Amino acid sequence: MWYRTLFSTLLLFISMHPAVAPQTPAGVRIDSPQPGEPLQGKILITGTTAVEGFAFAELTFTYSGALAPGNFLIAESIPPVESGPLAEWDTSL
Repeated sequence: MWYRTLFSTLLLFISMHPAVAPQTPAGVRIDSPQPGEPLQGKILITGTTAVEGFAFAELTFTYSGALAPGNFLIAESIPPVESGPLAEWDTSL
């Protein structure tokens, strides 16, 4: 059976107090899925966003090797998380 798989880059941007441009500070990470891992169906995205000064998080997706730049929003305003689920993403939608 043939399955469509997506190869991707997941990006996590955090805004800290006071309001600054989105950035990814030390200590923020995505644990799963791993870089280059095929994505299909419902994907549980886990990691850590609990850093000092946390105010806001944005989780986005972009296709690897995309000709045109562009990130697709998966989740935002994620409460701080310490080594746990950040979002569930249904890639079939």
